[in-house]
Amino acid sequence: MKDIRIYLFFIFVAIDVYAIIVLYQIAWILALIVLGILIYNSIDKLILYMRYLWWPYHRWISRNVVGIEKVEIPSALEGEYLKAFIIRPKNMDKNKKYIGVLFHHGYTGFKEKVLRFAIPLAMNGCVVLCPDARGHGETKSKALSMDDFKGIMEDVTKEIDYLENLPEVDKDKLCMMGHSMGGIMTLSAGYKDERLKKLVAISAPYDMLEMFKKHKTIITKFIHNRVTKYLKKSKEFIESGASLDDWNKIISAKYTTNYETSIPDRDRVYLVHCKEDDLVLFEEAQKLKEKLNLPDENVLFMDMPKWKYPMAAHNLSGQATLISTFCVQVAKSLEQ
Repeated sequence: MKDIRIYLFFIFVAIDVYAIIVLYQIAWILALIVLGILIYNSIDKLILYMRYLWWPYHRWISRNVVGIEKVEIPSALEGEYLKAFIIRPKNMDKNKKYIGVLFHHGYTGFKEKVLRFAIPLAMNGCVVLCPDARGHGETKSKALSMDDFKGIMEDVTKEIDYLENLPEVDKDKLCMMGHSMGGIMTLSAGYKDERLKKLVAISAPYDMLEMFKKHKTIITKFIHNRVTKYLKKSKEFIESGASLDDWNKIISAKYTTNYETSIPDRDRVYLVHCKEDDLVLFEEAQKLKEKLNLPDENVLFMDMPKWKYPMAAHNLSGQATLISTFCVQVAKSLEQ
């Protein structure tokens, strides 16, 4: 499942074709006009969707602004590797150490989707690592499943290791940021790793299992069924005798943020959420803010118009400028 919009596209095409057939029975000239409009809109939308979903548009980004390097990161699963981008500021000072940022995409996403946030960070003096999680994007093999949330969390340590050991990165100035599943990773594996001095969780749930049970949308049912099916087949899960509740305690911020760190949450954790989010409801962010006792300056809670297709608010459509500005401010605060 790449994006729900690609399915809506084919549905709309089918509706238009049926309308043309009906109109042809009434007036063939009117049917031809509608056909011309359909062909024009279909080509325009198909190019837009394909560019968003599959085309390597990162190759079109001006190289005199940022540098983008494709790398491989060792996975926690021996012998497997995660594909990733390193995005660097242009004309870097070889005598300077830079803030390092690990930026993670969401479930069914891929590294290209977070470039809209990662590039502004690089333009403002950060070195940004954007991996494809297990089973996502270019990180695909028989051994790596996109539904292996536990394994995806375990890879975070390897990703931080890689970022920390880049020669241009300041080991004392590391951050992690992530959207949706990436936000879950930020508040679980990331939260427990004290090498990370700043955490930004975007569109992240408070309690994963409760969200699945309570918010019975098509998307939450889809994710719940996929992940549950994977867990029931997982050898590690079966042999451990674990339950879904046990899995949830490893994943969900409700439990992972009980871990005691030496850095106060108000100095370390930041939240971004759209109030109209129809997948991870806004109340999840409110619960996180309350539990971690975060001040208002640590959160970016945005109003946005209701869009005409599902998941627009969750995917932060049109909000890239606001969010990237907030992320840059958080990262650059490490220089103060």
